[in-house]
Amino acid sequence: MRENKNSFQKFKVFDNDPMNKLCDQVISLVEELTNETPAVCGSVAKVFGEQLQEDYTPKDVDFVVSRWAFRQLLWKIPTEITGVKMIEQNPNRIILFTDYRYCIEIWVHNAISEKRELKKYQNEILYTDYGKEN
Repeated sequence: MRENKNSFQKFKVFDNDPMNKLCDQVISLVEELTNETPAVCGSVAKVFGEQLQEDYTPKDVDFVVSRWAFRQLLWKIPTEITGVKMIEQNPNRIILFTDYRYCIEIWVHNAISEKRELKKYQNEILYTDYGKEN
């Protein structure tokens, strides 16, 4: 389990406080349902890893979990989450359409084709490091 349950709020990842709170809640929910901490991936992870500029404005936040955790989420995720107006489930991702102009996507990690190194942003938020060449 993570030491700080409010890391998105603490670091103001989004310029929208309710969205930061929702991201923290989603991380806690995934941990509770699967006993796995989701890792941030995509553009927000690239900001954390300094592959994109810090002033980059993301349109969504992507998380990645293991195949096992993803299968657990497919049947355990609640149908109603405060701040989420719709949940869409696909074979490789779950999309949470939020009330805050952003989406939260939870992706299944494909261990066969996707190598990944995980790091912690500010020693608190788990994220996928894409290296300097991406």
